[in-house]
Amino acid sequence: MPLISNVLALLGLLVAFTIGVAPSTARAEQRIALVLGNAAYEAGALKTTANDAGLIAQTLEAAGFEVIGARDLDNDALRRA
Repeated sequence: MPLISNVLALLGLLVAFTIGVAPSTARAEQRIALVLGNAAYEAGALKTTANDAGLIAQTLEAAGFEVIGARDLDNDALRRA
């Protein structure tokens, strides 16, 4: 019987430690999102990409991301972003 109580006590400590450490670890991570809204294509402009990119950026910011946004980037600017 003492073996079972020791195992249960150890399991309880492990669960308590895991619960106590998990939130602090989650807060420490940095969350970054790159949101691109490209509308100016050679085949024709897209009408809603700027608005769609803005909505996605707002949603990600609300979820705790640091959002970097850009619109209508050419190939070189996209690589620098």
